[in-house]
Amino acid sequence: MKKWQAYLAVFYKNKAYMMLLALVACCSYGFLITHSTVGIDDTPFAVYFEEGLVAIVGRWVLFLVNKVFHIAEYAPFLTDFAGVLILSMAAVVWSALFYSLFGEKIPWYGYLFFAGIFLSCPLIGEVYTYHLHNGISIGYLCCGISLCFFREGWEAKVRLGCYAGSAVFLWAALGCYESFMVVWLLGICFLLLALQLADGKRKLFLPMAAAGLTAMCGMLLRSLMIFAVIKAFHLEHLKGDAVQRSIAEMASWMSEPGAKSEFAMVIKRIFVTYGVFAYAYYPIKVFLLAAVFLLCFGIWKSIG
Repeated sequence: MKKWQAYLAVFYKNKAYMMLLALVACCSYGFLITHSTVGIDDTPFAVYFEEGLVAIVGRWVLFLVNKVFHIAEYAPFLTDFAGVLILSMAAVVWSALFYSLFGEKIPWYGYLFFAGIFLSCPLIGEVYTYHLHNGISIGYLCCGISLCFFREGWEAKVRLGCYAGSAVFLWAALGCYESFMVVWLLGICFLLLALQLADGKRKLFLPMAAAGLTAMCGMLLRSLMIFAVIKAFHLEHLKGDAVQRSIAEMASWMSEPGAKSEFAMVIKRIFVTYGVFAYAYYPIKVFLLAAVFLLCFGIWKSIG
């Protein structure tokens, strides 16, 4: 704990880093309040948070938060402000995670550049406008803390506790938005790549196995929590109104007639929709090129 407090202190005691990060946060929030929009998921918020449909989908964190703080109530820009603050905390946590890997090899303004891009959210700015009840900010924070626990598990004497902590925070991130599993796995790949670059002689089998078990525990906890929340708040009548997006539900297509013949078409449709068409959008193009580069580089370093 003291070690990670020292990592965080590198940033929150750096006045230039914190002042410039606060400036980015103010500009991001200022842009929001001067270019206000209403998302498609914002209009039926009463159905999601008051009636509990969001819990049926599997995003139980915001459902429980709303029970305490009533974030579904109309509060212009207040929940957005909270979302910016939490995302700023997440940016510092992710910076500390990278600092644990690279240390002073990257100057403080390099970490600031990452945190500024992270906070300004240009990639998903069209669909996410810092609303706290979207769960994005909390999810990024929990995902970063989970990766910090996993990182500590490499060097800790009692690794089980670190991996358990990683699974718990991953569980919370998945409870905000199920797609945070992709963010977490991308973070794991980055950590393993950094580990391989730092010491090519170290075996990656144990960290990969630990990552797989951690991910399985996070998903299992998510499924159990959905079941518990539905039972505790008597939400069974809403099950037919939304897709739960669980592993079992997503894998159920395999048992349907003609699944094998449709599999190739599904892969092709995903490639065209999320690859070819998305490539025309500049931020997605940058992301896809970066992903291809990292994939090729990772394979080259693994073989070499």
